[in-house]
Amino acid sequence: MAIFRTLFVLSWILLTAASLSAQTTWYLRSDGDNIQDGLSAANAKRQISALTLADGDVIDIGPGTYDAATITASVHFAGANAGNATYVVNVGGPTPVTNETTLGTITIDAADKSVTFEGVRWSNTAPLATGFNCTGGLVVTITYSHFDQASSVNATAAGGWKELYISECDFDGADGAVTSTNAVPVSGLEIANIRENQFRESTQSALSLTAGSGSAY
Repeated sequence: MAIFRTLFVLSWILLTAASLSAQTTWYLRSDGDNIQDGLSAANAKRQISALTLADGDVIDIGPGTYDAATITASVHFAGANAGNATYVVNVGGPTPVTNETTLGTITIDAADKSVTFEGVRWSNTAPLATGFNCTGGLVVTITYSHFDQASSVNATAAGGWKELYISECDFDGADGAVTSTNAVPVSGLEIANIRENQFRESTQSALSLTAGSGSAY
């Protein structure tokens, strides 16, 4: 009996550990359908709001435009340009890549979450916001992404932010048509690591740091 009980306890521990470490890769496509399960490119869903997200999940998002959404989990957004520069340097100036993944405003409404955005674009909208329940501990990483006439990334301790990492991104005021102010205002964060980005056509500072923020590169 004791052996059976020991085996049962060990099995329960192993199953629990597996469930805690499991992550789901979700697929979104512009021609997807929210009635699909979203677990493969062939059965992709259409919008972020249709996903049942948990900490550690990855969202594989194809080219196209996707609505704003609120999330409450630590997730990784992998857009169409994940791992690639958002601009191609040509004679006469840089040319933006095509087939971008364009997101609406993503609102993070939970504390102590870590959210990564890779290879996405925001255009004429606020990229990120925090909800009432985001009371602190928010860590955001943004890489290989394009801010096209987008509003500022307002990263403040008062808004629940803790750390911000931005690299290999393009902040594009508007190609001479309209300009945007302070691309990245940072206030009170423990760490602000901003490196190897391209800023164009901002009427004020590309980066604004106030007391309490960590380092910027």
